[in-house]
Amino acid sequence: MMRKKKKGIQLGRPNEKKIIVILLLLGLVVAVSLLKNKAMGADGAPEPLIQGEVNKKAIDQNANVYLNIDGDFPGSEQGLFILKVRIDPIKLVEQFHKVPKYIVFFESKIIPSVLLRYNLLDGVLEGGSPFIRSGQVNLLDGSQHEVKYTFRAGRGQAIFFDGKKVAQDLFLPGGSLITGTAVMNFGLTSLGEFPVEGGFSFLDDYSPNK
Repeated sequence: MMRKKKKGIQLGRPNEKKIIVILLLLGLVVAVSLLKNKAMGADGAPEPLIQGEVNKKAIDQNANVYLNIDGDFPGSEQGLFILKVRIDPIKLVEQFHKVPKYIVFFESKIIPSVLLRYNLLDGVLEGGSPFIRSGQVNLLDGSQHEVKYTFRAGRGQAIFFDGKKVAQDLFLPGGSLITGTAVMNFGLTSLGEFPVEGGFSFLDDYSPNK
């Protein structure tokens, strides 16, 4: 008499597809978490730079820095400011341990209502009298750039970036040494001066086209 062999319970192998799906989901969760934390430092504050570029979430909206430019326009009737500059965002952060909202090129004492600065939050050049703003320009890409501002009383004013006119309007100076640029700087804290990598000049000239 032959005995029937009992069939044992065979434990099936783990479902490889399910394991792959689970691993993919775990990887996705980790990736999302890293992306969320990429812009955050160890103390939970936003990292000032991401891959060498300014993290706008880290900008201190109450801070500015001044380029160490010593000079002013020869007179109040007309003028031309020329700046050739390279601004390294890494050096900027290393020096101040913050990202300021503004990099100020100059504040005129000859014409108290006139300044020129770069707004890091909006990525624009702005200044003059009345206040004019460019479209977005990237001053902090590590390359050398040329910035110009020119004006003539009763005529006009313009801002140029790398040879291209990016803003213009009538020139109408106003304000005093006390009320001029002080109004635009109200509530701002200066972090100090940042060295110019390039050169600058203030000229008795008006150049509205280039």
